[in-house]
Amino acid sequence: MPQGSPLLRSTEDIDLYPPPDSSKTALWAAKDVDLGVHSSFFAEHGFYVQRVGDWTLLTQPSGWRDRALRFAIDDITAIVLHPLDLAYNKLEAGRDKDLDFMSEGLASGAYQLGEVEAFILKHAPDDATCELILKNLGAVATL
Repeated sequence: MPQGSPLLRSTEDIDLYPPPDSSKTALWAAKDVDLGVHSSFFAEHGFYVQRVGDWTLLTQPSGWRDRALRFAIDDITAIVLHPLDLAYNKLEAGRDKDLDFMSEGLASGAYQLGEVEAFILKHAPDDATCELILKNLGAVATL
């Protein structure tokens, strides 16, 4: 993270989405014990790795792959959601932990309210989804 950039601390988990057709699926699954919520890794580092599946990205706005950051380490390519796609995802999910993350993101300056709102208005697939996400954004913006 560049010097001077806001740092969000309200999340305890990093979502890992291994390709479902990967030849390494069993290897990823075996690491759940070492890196998951009940691991010594979590106790030592304060965050854990949670494997997720296709369902996580089913409602992600179109174009998310183009906006994502990609980097490679050895033979593994990581794809990281653009911060606005992450905000959309968190606000759509609307769980307490996701709303806490967004509240902290707005308070710290990592997210700008107008920018997040414009992204939602542009990318929500329908009025009902847009209304839900904007309602959640309004709730965290007032905290």
